[in-house]
Amino acid sequence: MTPPPPPESWRTDPDGRWIDAANTFGHHLMQAARDRAFARIPASATPECRETARQAALDAIYGVLMLLDGVADSDDIRYVLRAEVQRADAADTADTIELAPGGDGLCMGFHGWVAGDFGEPPR
Repeated sequence: MTPPPPPESWRTDPDGRWIDAANTFGHHLMQAARDRAFARIPASATPECRETARQAALDAIYGVLMLLDGVADSDDIRYVLRAEVQRADAADTADTIELAPGGDGLCMGFHGWVAGDFGEPPR
């Protein structure tokens, strides 16, 4: 899995910056949730059970993204996901980007993230 570009090489236009931040989130999400869940599937599981467990993990992650994107019912509560880019040399925040629900749609990025697509490398 190729990591996304670091924040210092993200695009500067608002749409491009949102996409770069979302792809970075997707990379971290796949590592922290998907890869962890997949690693916990017992080696003794049959191929059918293994595939069912893998699909269940992906379905659960997608459900969370639907909730963040505002697609799933949340009883009149809006959940917000934002990326705060920290300065390497200081504890303060250099940039804040709202990823959900006001972004382009994390659910749209999910399918690429599952396939290992976390955006274009910087040119």
